[in-house]
Amino acid sequence: MSPTPTQDAGFMDGVEYDEDGGIVFSLPEQQETLERNHHENLADFLDESELDAISGELIPLIEEDEQSRAEWLEHRAKGVELLGLKVQEQMKSGNGAASVDGLSAVRHPILLDACVHYQSTATAELLPAKGPVRVVNSSGDTAKDAIAVKLQRSLNAYLRSIPEYYPDTERAIFQSGWSGAAFKKGYHCPLRRRPTVESVDAKDLIISDRATCLEDAPRVTHLVDMDSAKFTRMKIAGAYRKIDLSMPVEKDDIVDEKIADTQGVRPSSNPKSLSRPIYECYCDWDIPGYEHLLDGEPSGLPLPYKISIDVTSRKVLEIRRDWNEDDDTMMRRRTFVMYPFLPMFGLYPYGMLHLLGNTTSALTTAWRMLLDSGLFANFPGFAFLKNGSSRQQDPDFRVGPGQGVGIDGDPNGDINKMITGLPYKDVGTSTIGLVGNIEGAGRRLAGTTEIKVGEGREIPVGTMAMAVEQAVTVLSAVHRRMHTAQRQEFELLKELLREDPGALWRHKSKDKQPSYSEKMLQQQMLEDSELEPAADPNMPSYLYRIIRALTIKQFSDAHPDRYNGYAVDSYCLQQMGVDDPERFFNPPSDEQQINPVAVMAEVEHEKNVVKMKTEREKEVTKRRDSALRHQDKEADRNSRESIEAMKLMERLAKDDQHS
Repeated sequence: MSPTPTQDAGFMDGVEYDEDGGIVFSLPEQQETLERNHHENLADFLDESELDAISGELIPLIEEDEQSRAEWLEHRAKGVELLGLKVQEQMKSGNGAASVDGLSAVRHPILLDACVHYQSTATAELLPAKGPVRVVNSSGDTAKDAIAVKLQRSLNAYLRSIPEYYPDTERAIFQSGWSGAAFKKGYHCPLRRRPTVESVDAKDLIISDRATCLEDAPRVTHLVDMDSAKFTRMKIAGAYRKIDLSMPVEKDDIVDEKIADTQGVRPSSNPKSLSRPIYECYCDWDIPGYEHLLDGEPSGLPLPYKISIDVTSRKVLEIRRDWNEDDDTMMRRRTFVMYPFLPMFGLYPYGMLHLLGNTTSALTTAWRMLLDSGLFANFPGFAFLKNGSSRQQDPDFRVGPGQGVGIDGDPNGDINKMITGLPYKDVGTSTIGLVGNIEGAGRRLAGTTEIKVGEGREIPVGTMAMAVEQAVTVLSAVHRRMHTAQRQEFELLKELLREDPGALWRHKSKDKQPSYSEKMLQQQMLEDSELEPAADPNMPSYLYRIIRALTIKQFSDAHPDRYNGYAVDSYCLQQMGVDDPERFFNPPSDEQQINPVAVMAEVEHEKNVVKMKTEREKEVTKRRDSALRHQDKEADRNSRESIEAMKLMERLAKDDQHS
């Protein structure tokens, strides 16, 4: 008997996958029932004319969205050049009207330095060695803490087992710091047969120009470049319709061309080697035959769908519902998460490219001036008179270092009239100072200011902490935004794993998989817990953690009676990345040190005893006061009764006298 299938991306065209990744085939009489599910490809049930109509309406809208960001793409292409990653020789003649042989082509690395510094810092925080996920037990049941720890280990092991997760995240961090925005996409991959969270280059994510955020965008289109083998596999897996398409054509992409030129790569122009561009559009659409119904009638409300279209042939490949099956409101599922660097105007945030782009250009020009000035000082150019008596007619000539140019003129005269050096002006100290000021301003803006430390410089820890705080102000705010984005990514991962929990252990061998009961407990824990980043949003860097730990250590040394020395030392070692720091401590002797845990327990016990004694005294006092109040009430009642009796006797006596 086949094991119980789990919900997966393989719920396409009746194909199911069990928790081990195996395919479960349905009997013919069950096929029709399985196809009619929430995850079916609606394109298989629509007429070709209806599909062509959808494609004909949707593609122009996507192309308008693409055209609206043409200038933004040009800025990204220019930004690739500003990084200065391409190794260039000295300029040669013919590269432009102002080109001169031998001039410098170097670029200032301030932009690249800021991006690499940011990537290194953020990667160390967001991708720690133990894993990026922390499981928080939100059920309030302390008995489930051990299960939460096991689930956390399973989640981190799952992410480490995904070969693309760590490299993709590092690329996303660099993209975010460089251009301002990076995107992560979470989905059920029908080929890998597991939930996948991978990075998407911002240039490949076409977003409507009317959008202010991803959640409110009318259309979000992922331009997927798919090779022929992967495309065929997608058709076999049932992700796409099984139709014949024309051969793809080479597309123009200024960003890809600039990146390829930087890497020294020349893409192949062979039609068989070309990738197939596919628009994977997430949008609201009114599909004929699948309209939203209100009181049994079509309401005209467009519903969220995922519509995939082959760009070359303009044929619809798939149409799938993009809301949860149990969601009565039919709201769009979260598929993409943005990692922003510096939100300012509009949808796309700003990055180092925008903060340091002009600064990089200015410093590049200054560097080239300084280098070229030194080159001409050592290899000056010159002009000489050619034989002949005609006058020089062309005033446009340029002389490279160590080169000469002939000028028509009268050859009669002394040597000083026949050849002369060109007047080059040396770069003054003011220019060098200006370069330093520009670079310093750029580094302060990017948050990469260097803190002068070293031998012979005794700086108090508190002063150093303040210096670090000022130096990382920009990166601290960015780090908190990245922390928020990573939490959204883990929420997306949690939703995917709830639909396919077997993926947590599918990558493990059978002898290392947990028992069935433990799997059930962890699945339930996944429902009751929250997934958060393991990184601390208040700690932008490793250095900042060390400075804070050393500050606490300084306070502890100054006031040892107020601090637990073992706890402080243990915390400092943990902030340095030391696992199990207690193993470095000497066991305290009875005379030297009392176990702090026992001391705390004794103090807590004494506090409880005092509390109980105080409560007992309060209870005795309360009872005594109650008894006294009761006696006072009895005395008052007896007094009132005596007075009433005396009054009654007086009335009776008066009545006897009258009678």
